[in-house]
Amino acid sequence: LLLGDKQSSLLYLDKGRALATKGSNRSLIALGLYHKSEYYEQINDFAAAMDCLNRSLAIYKDLDEEKQIATCYYALGLIYHNLANYEKSLDYYFKALKIRESLSDLRGISDTFRAIGNVYLRTAKLEKSNEYFNKSLAIDQTNDDKEGVMVSLLNLGVSYQKNRAFNVAINYYNMALVKAKEMKSKYVEAILLGNIGSTMRDQAKYGESLEYLFRALEIKKDLKKWASAAHTCNDISETYLGMNNPEKSK
Repeated sequence: LLLGDKQSSLLYLDKGRALATKGSNRSLIALGLYHKSEYYEQINDFAAAMDCLNRSLAIYKDLDEEKQIATCYYALGLIYHNLANYEKSLDYYFKALKIRESLSDLRGISDTFRAIGNVYLRTAKLEKSNEYFNKSLAIDQTNDDKEGVMVSLLNLGVSYQKNRAFNVAINYYNMALVKAKEMKSKYVEAILLGNIGSTMRDQAKYGESLEYLFRALEIKKDLKKWASAAHTCNDISETYLGMNNPEKSK
């Protein structure tokens, strides 16, 4: 599934679930259903993904496997987020959070704080999004979780950019950029460069905006991240419009 071969992924998932069923291993059956939900989520069949998750969740509840129950709740929260049903998304995220806190699962707590922050970000509740992103960041810094710190800093930048606190946003983006370079995470580096570029445009700093956006575009094209590259082309177009250059924009 991670390599993008979705059909082979489905074949092996079904083979694995058949073996687990034959051996009456209910925990493995639940795990197979969970991974099958990931397959359906990737092909945007959210109804099938939720069906698999709910079946997996029912088994885990029967087995009283709390960590896996929380994982299913988190995954359901993510699906409802993607479906723009933010109330249900938060409901499942907070269910996951309650269990993860009871288990002192710090990585899980941090991930859930970030997910909750993203719902509040999407619904323009920016003070709440900052609150949860900062909670996540604090845990990640304590655990020396470099990737978690990087993502939380990026999210805080987005939140402050939406709140038009541009200098604060750029400060967070630059801190995240240092982490991305340390980790050699080129795609996150490109996202951050693009975000800095769009923030520069928001401040009418068009020349600097283009510099960052073209750097982001080059990396995304090298990585063959075409959808994200298209997004950056749109950002470049908007910058040229701000410069009153409609031909370049077109």
